[in-house]
Amino acid sequence: MIEFLGIGFRYLELGVIAAALLLVGLLFIRRRPAGLVWVSVAAMGALLVHLYREEGRWQLVPIYALVFVLSIWLAVPGRKAYRLGGLIFRIALIVFLVVPALTLPLAVPLFVVPPPTGPYGVGVATLLVAPAEDANLPVTIRYPLDQAADGAGANPATGATLAPYWSLEDVGSNSLPGLPWLSSTHLPLVPTNSVLRGRRAAGIF
Repeated sequence: MIEFLGIGFRYLELGVIAAALLLVGLLFIRRRPAGLVWVSVAAMGALLVHLYREEGRWQLVPIYALVFVLSIWLAVPGRKAYRLGGLIFRIALIVFLVVPALTLPLAVPLFVVPPPTGPYGVGVATLLVAPAEDANLPVTIRYPLDQAADGAGANPATGATLAPYWSLEDVGSNSLPGLPWLSSTHLPLVPTNSVLRGRRAAGIF
């Protein structure tokens, strides 16, 4: 994940955003050559790889739609140059569609969780407590992680699985106060520095 001003972007989704900006720029070519079909294929390929590898999120749905529609439109060669009306249409498209589509993932971002500042990393485990026979109560426990302190103290062991900020169960049972349920569905994609079921550090804490 790439961080900028506390906002995180995953690598492949940045590629999709770059592809969308490239396709928008190609709208201003006076005549669409046949070779643009390969640009469209590359843009659609980047979109599909992102959706498969990283999972999509609702904040990027307008970007996905732009890539899909513009890829199809640019794949068809155009022999006639657009006139003033076509230029106005393209400018309006940028103002009313492209700018809001780029603003949405900035307004509701994948934020970056800062690493622990102490000498230990953080391990996390979820236990099910059964206060009654017909009920299970999930309890999340965080504890000092068994790893060498390195100043930041937050580098997980190689191959360790990092816990998400929210689990899918959290999304199903919780919502952000005053906001619709959809606004929290991206939180399982936010990585943390907590290692799932990592080995506990020795000592009494």
